[in-house]
Amino acid sequence: MGARGDVIAPTAFIEQSNDAFQPLPGETPEAIARLGAALPGRSVLAGPLLTVGGTLLQNRAMLQFYRRIWGCVGLEMEGIWYLRAVLEAEELGVLRRDARRRFLYYVSDLPLESGRNLSERLSPTEGIPPLYAITREILHGLFDAR
Repeated sequence: MGARGDVIAPTAFIEQSNDAFQPLPGETPEAIARLGAALPGRSVLAGPLLTVGGTLLQNRAMLQFYRRIWGCVGLEMEGIWYLRAVLEAEELGVLRRDARRRFLYYVSDLPLESGRNLSERLSPTEGIPPLYAITREILHGLFDAR
């Protein structure tokens, strides 16, 4: 599921509570390449992302299941809820249907790695480069939009 500081570009969300699968358009190959170039020595992982309740973070067997069976490249705790709010706004006409949806994350915890603590702080070299790379990529998309 990556190393701390790697970037995750989800292609879908999987909600752990009911295994709901919600596909995403995903990032373009150009965006993945720009992110990779901005983060030498780090990986940019694309694939399904698991949305979990906090207690699943402690269940290694379940995390391995989602990693092996569903092919999840990472996990997070709120993405599918944000996506549902965006989809609802589109249905209500508050947001244009052609608005681009982008979800990018960086790895901050390694729940499957032995001896790691979920409350471990990120060092500046682990957190700042991916945060800036993601921010630059989102801004690139905004300013390059036609």
